[in-house]
Amino acid sequence: MNVWVFPVGIIALVIALFLRAPKACHPYKAFLFFLAGVIISAAGVRMLANRADIGRPTDFDYFIADSLRLLDAEPQAPFIVFSGASFSRNGLDDDRLTSRLRQLGYPHRVINLSLQGSSLQERHAALMRFLKRADRKPDLALLMVAPEFDMNAAYVFQVATFSDRAIGQFTPDAAAWAALGMMRGDCQNTVQCAKTTILGPLHLTMNVLNLGLLSGGRDLATLAPQKVYDAKQDVREPISDEEIRQGVLAQIHPTAQVGPHWAASFRKQQRDDLQALGVGGVAYYLPPVISPQIREYTASLCLGELANWPCIAPLGPALLEPLDGQIWFDPKHLKQEGAEHYSDWLADEIDRRGLLR
Repeated sequence: MNVWVFPVGIIALVIALFLRAPKACHPYKAFLFFLAGVIISAAGVRMLANRADIGRPTDFDYFIADSLRLLDAEPQAPFIVFSGASFSRNGLDDDRLTSRLRQLGYPHRVINLSLQGSSLQERHAALMRFLKRADRKPDLALLMVAPEFDMNAAYVFQVATFSDRAIGQFTPDAAAWAALGMMRGDCQNTVQCAKTTILGPLHLTMNVLNLGLLSGGRDLATLAPQKVYDAKQDVREPISDEEIRQGVLAQIHPTAQVGPHWAASFRKQQRDDLQALGVGGVAYYLPPVISPQIREYTASLCLGELANWPCIAPLGPALLEPLDGQIWFDPKHLKQEGAEHYSDWLADEIDRRGLLR
């Protein structure tokens, strides 16, 4: 607990004592005074916390610390950044991809900023925090696209409700995006929609009122770096050779399409935000998965909504045939051997497409 919470609380109580109304007033007026006090207090706490760089740290903040460390270690090197979920955290070896790109003649450092179960809103917020603290901007930001996040505008409630991570990401802006998705039914199913209708306002209220921020907040600038890439050696979920073969080698037939309205609109706003910060360019990607339906979704968006931007879907025999084997942690995540193959393939694909020229 931050000990300075106590003197702040004492000061607040003293101020409240001397600002008491001289006589009783109408209950409505009293409520308005109370509401104004809450708003002023919340705004003041948030202003002080932002100025002191105090926040509710999640794994993303420890990853940001490591990403900044990597940039500091090579102050002259340009860089590219990948923003994704666990597909990328387990499947993208940033050190190997950096080495492979440099073998191909590119001086870039690869930054992998990915966290399991992270929604579009959470990923973007973490990416913006990182970019605002970085001493230079990336030549390219690669953003992951997968159907399970597009189809659920409040994906955070699939991961951890009432956690610092959920409260911290449910800002007014993120809540507005979630509401937009819910209005069009992008909340997975009826039960999830009903839960989100209740959980959304509760999390937004806790975020706006800064509940737990002073007592549990940390100085984000002093967090110990934590490496993102999580190489898997074992198996979480056994998968038969036949299941792998049928999924990985299945023929898909993508057709041009646009993602759910809220997700497509979010990606447009994200591109505008990144451009305003001076990011060199934006591209899209998805690491390999066994499911042909997931691969087809991303490939279809590459042909439709994302046709005007580089879009690297996990397609083609050069990528998929070597993944036909027991190199899967589970149906959506690669083991280390598979991640190494994907990282090599991705470097070659970036070179072939000329994305860093």
